[in-house]
Amino acid sequence: MKVYLQNGVTIEVDTFSQINQSQFYILFLSDDVTSYMYPGHDLLETIQDKLALVYDLIDDRYILDHDNWSRELSNVPITLYSAGLGSILGLDDNGITKDEVEKFYCNFCQNPKYEYWRSILPDLNRILFLNDIHAMIHSLQNIIEAFDMSFVDVYLILVETVKLTERDDFADGEYRESSARARKISYAIENYFIKANAVLDYFCKLCLELQHRYDDFSKMPKLISRNKTYGNRKSLRIQQIKNTIFEYDEIVRLIVNIRNQVIHNGSLDSTPAVFYRKKGNEIVERYALFPDITAGHLDTWINRNRFYGKYIKVNDILPDIHRKFCKKILYTIDYILKNNGIS
Repeated sequence: MKVYLQNGVTIEVDTFSQINQSQFYILFLSDDVTSYMYPGHDLLETIQDKLALVYDLIDDRYILDHDNWSRELSNVPITLYSAGLGSILGLDDNGITKDEVEKFYCNFCQNPKYEYWRSILPDLNRILFLNDIHAMIHSLQNIIEAFDMSFVDVYLILVETVKLTERDDFADGEYRESSARARKISYAIENYFIKANAVLDYFCKLCLELQHRYDDFSKMPKLISRNKTYGNRKSLRIQQIKNTIFEYDEIVRLIVNIRNQVIHNGSLDSTPAVFYRKKGNEIVERYALFPDITAGHLDTWINRNRFYGKYIKVNDILPDIHRKFCKKILYTIDYILKNNGIS
């Protein structure tokens, strides 16, 4: 089994007991890139399990009779039920456009030839609405999975950025490499914080929906959260609840600030590099540097905010950021479930 260590090198082990537990590591259980574990990875599994319970929380609000609901659901045209929510239909159905779906919906609701189907689908708009909410929760689950994989990618890509060749006959010591390969690690770090911020956005959407009650299904309701982001959290009753992701503490500030730096200024580091330490004929350490931060803010002087004087290694700081943020995500879900949708 292959193990990626915190110091940017890999080892092969036969048993778990061969891994030094004094530093962070990622153990790949097979060649499958999704088959991995690391200290604290069980948090992600718990998050996904508990997030699945939110489906039931939503359903209990809007499904009045589960038996009738199941009967109606089996008669809903797949085109109306799933089109526009992703590439989840057959090849023929995937080609349907927004205009075609809209036309089909209007025809289905008004044309006399569909009168029988309308009679056995009195809750059509409620069903379509609820499927849109389900799709939102499913998207959040996907984002959390991608967020975790982007965390792992940082360590995988770091190992691939610098490799020794027969031409690397320079003396033992510490070196800096700035190249196309080295820049990939900067992209991986940036992607991690973009995904983390997307988690914030989607939880804000979900909590807005849980806080709102839809009563009129004479037409298909528009979700109140569809254009909302984490910046709209101030209208939430969960806002600033301690230990949730809505407590704007140092970890959340850091995620938001790094994401904003990347999105609004193009990159986290204008001159990305990987540093490595060579000893003998092998690399014994690889690392990237994280910009200087204070209380979740990039250290700034006039126009400049990319300082590296504190010599913070990404390898060292990222596991702690990831663990703390995952704990906040889990506490947020627990709070939602305990408070019945923050009502």
